[in-house]
Amino acid sequence: MWFGVNFYRGEGYTGYGGIGRYDRLTGQVEIRRFPELMEYPIHKVVWDGTSLWAATTFNGECAGHPPAIGLVRYNWDTDELVIYKGTDSGPCGFVIHDVLWAKGYLWVATDVGLSRRDPGSGRWTHYLPELEPPHEVRVGRCSAFYREVLEYLPRDKGWFDEQRSYQQVFYDNLKRFRPGFVKRYGVGD
Repeated sequence: MWFGVNFYRGEGYTGYGGIGRYDRLTGQVEIRRFPELMEYPIHKVVWDGTSLWAATTFNGECAGHPPAIGLVRYNWDTDELVIYKGTDSGPCGFVIHDVLWAKGYLWVATDVGLSRRDPGSGRWTHYLPELEPPHEVRVGRCSAFYREVLEYLPRDKGWFDEQRSYQQVFYDNLKRFRPGFVKRYGVGD
């Protein structure tokens, strides 16, 4: 049985995340912790037969649900940890709500939609919402969706808070999670 280490001590301290397994036959528990996950507990884990896929969380004292470091893949046998934050691969969203292994695919539910990974090819298919009514879901590319969102969100100050507007809601996450997109398309503050 696989599990993620997730705890909350209070006042914005989230703990030290890790991945573990419990062997029901021997009763042995093994937990592995990583410097990269020092501040990010694991709240969802799924096994695809080769690797563990984990959703990180951030248990801070704030409004909303801020992103942690997103999706993580870990190969228990080779001890290889892959973090999708800061790459142009992975799901389109920044906050990972859930992960599921079903019918040979990895499904990742995020704050901006649903992404499916084909383990054979490593390719992602993204199911993203239409921004205008009737708000249906469509298959699309992350970069096209990001450009659409950046054009759609108002840029006037005061829309979200007194200091910042679309930057706080979306752009700051693009810089953290998809720096290649920010550089390639020249979007900025």
